[in-house]
Amino acid sequence: MAIAKAPSKASRYVEELKSLITDRLPDAQFLVTRMPDTRKGIAIWTYTSGEYEDVENLVTEREFEIMIDEGLFIYVLPMPLDMSNGKHV
Repeated sequence: MAIAKAPSKASRYVEELKSLITDRLPDAQFLVTRMPDTRKGIAIWTYTSGEYEDVENLVTEREFEIMIDEGLFIYVLPMPLDMSNGKHV
């Protein structure tokens, strides 16, 4: 019998940040990857019809809290979403 593994601390914070965004911008779509320039960071590519500043205002404070309190580098990277077809640009 396989035992389910608890989500990692980083995974829980990624889900928390995604939830902060979708509460205000329900059309948001996400792609979670490692940061391209470092193995330590996690990138949450966030595609939405909202403005860049809208996304940043929702998560910036929490991103810093996670970085300072937990030592985890999780970055939300807002990207435009093409409203004509619902796909990222």
